[in-house]
Amino acid sequence: MGIFDNNSQSPQFYLLFSENIKASYKKLYFYTKRVIVLKMKNKNVFIFLMCFITLLTSNIVWSQRTEPEWIYETGGTVWSVAISDDGNYIAAGAWDNNVYFLDREGNLLWKNEVSDKVWCLALSGDGNYVAVGCKDKKFYLFNGDGELLWNYETGGIVTAIDLSADGSLIAAGSRDDKIYLLDRDGNVIATYEADNDINAIRVTSDGEKIVAGSRDKSVYYLNREGELLWSYETDESVYSIDITPNGDYVVAATKSNTIYLLNGEGELLWSTAVEEHGGELKVRISRDGDLVAGFNVVKVPHSDFISGSVILVNKEGEEEWRYRVINNKFLDGDISADGTLIIGASRNGTIYLLSNERELVWCYQVEGQAGTVAMTPDGELIVVGTNEDKVYLFSSGVVIQETKTKETKTEETSAGGIPIEYIVGIIILLIIIVYVVLKSRKPKKKKRRYSERSQ
Repeated sequence: MGIFDNNSQSPQFYLLFSENIKASYKKLYFYTKRVIVLKMKNKNVFIFLMCFITLLTSNIVWSQRTEPEWIYETGGTVWSVAISDDGNYIAAGAWDNNVYFLDREGNLLWKNEVSDKVWCLALSGDGNYVAVGCKDKKFYLFNGDGELLWNYETGGIVTAIDLSADGSLIAAGSRDDKIYLLDRDGNVIATYEADNDINAIRVTSDGEKIVAGSRDKSVYYLNREGELLWSYETDESVYSIDITPNGDYVVAATKSNTIYLLNGEGELLWSTAVEEHGGELKVRISRDGDLVAGFNVVKVPHSDFISGSVILVNKEGEEEWRYRVINNKFLDGDISADGTLIIGASRNGTIYLLSNERELVWCYQVEGQAGTVAMTPDGELIVVGTNEDKVYLFSSGVVIQETKTKETKTEETSAGGIPIEYIVGIIILLIIIVYVVLKSRKPKKKKRRYSERSQ
């Protein structure tokens, strides 16, 4: 896959220079020179044109922005966040060995220390229970008042955790190859042993079904009692997994960048390979199972370039669209229950909010890497955690249109603007025109007349 996206009608030449302007510019200079102006001799003109594109396109990308409702600073890298269904409570797990519980306004309600780095975290839909998995092989359950109800020690790092909407069932996956099911009183309901590490786990709203993805390439589907209802073997290690609230659909993503959609009976509905040269892929599914959102990283062959994509796939396994960024990758993402909004969190700290029509609603640059993100089911509120120790809360409806002076900002209720691919297409066309003009002005060597050559 080259730097042009073959899945859209026009080139996806996104110029995102927010993380490392110098490095990005050098790479862009090299590849654009090869693709567009390989034969251009006037280097000064080319540099001028590239600067013009950089400034103009950066303006376009950032013309539709937002501002966080609030920012809260913790004491360590925040690599796991969750938000209650109504958006009134936010939980964050940090690598300072603390769990933070905040309200809608960003006020700290409580903070509790655990014995090691928080590896994963989940919040019940009603906000009354917080489940936390740690590097020291333990997982914990707190109530909404910050009281520690219990902790349980496994045989490996707790890599994945989830709980039912009312907090009555807690499911955890560990690097000891086991799935643990406990009730809210800390009683072990069941354990199930896979053939390798558990990488991902999800629970239905009522807690009646549990799905897990393992390094042994399998998807496991259990009932509340821990009985295996079915398993499905994929082509590679299962990195990410999700399930609809009623358990009717399961989506899984593997190391090979393949997405699988299974029904509640374990039957394969479809599978699709997203990228030939992909990296870790994360997936989320809408409430009705009609849309699957994937968030990944792609290595561009024969270069040190990477690109990241948000991919939307329908229920039939057909790709609706993809939104690609250059010299960046997506670390996490989420989708609203009705599938109308998709949020992507990236390595360079840019947060992208997209509609299901592939429109960029807004974007925002946080400090550091945006490694974890969660969205309320209605898509109204978004919480983000970063490796710069911060938690951000955004409202999807707050859009800021920046003027050319960048001093005057006006809030809008909906997104607008010209799609970047159209603008970039026009810019590339202008470059080609300039190149043709410059080439046409190049003085031609005068041919000697035949009579002169024959003398």
